Amino acid sequence: MRAYMVNKEEHMRSSRARTLSGVTACMLIVAALSVGMLGCSPAAPAASSSSGAVSSASSSSASDATEAGDITVTVNMSEAVTSPEAADSPLQFAEEQINVVCPDGSTAIEVLQASGREVKTDGEGVAEQVVAIGGLANGDAGESSAWTYQVNGTEQSEAPGSCVLHDGDTLSFVFVG
Repeated sequence: MRAYMVNKEEHMRSSRARTLSGVTACMLIVAALSVGMLGCSPAAPAASSSSGAVSSASSSSASDATEAGDITVTVNMSEAVTSPEAADSPLQFAEEQINVVCPDGSTAIEVLQASGREVKTDGEGVAEQVVAIGGLANGDAGESSAWTYQVNGTEQSEAPGSCVLHDGDTLSFVFVG
């Protein structure tokens, strides 16, 4: 009987250890995914508009920030809608990639605006959304067509006005229909 009790206690300790290590592993995975998949940090509430100069740059290195405190973000813009319309249709959006230098703490909206492209937005601060880029506006390819965005290849669900980018990030705006 004693051997049975010892084996049972050993089994329970072993089971608890496996459960604990499994829970720890899950917590580490969730933490890693949340950091790696979000791609951007929440924006701090802004009392006023962004201070500091914002400029676009043509270099291809993320380490080419011009001043201390600047970041370089690669901005991609493209459309994923095939248009049967004429070549001068706004749906014939030219895909482009631009390296943008802007102050540290810039949001996805601020970086996009610093690209030098025509950008129309709606809302303010952390709720600011992209309505149009380069004349291609939400709804132009049907009711559900809109600009979406990704940071470092991960689709973002929060408004681009709330997404703070970091040096070396890749920001992609894609028009989908």
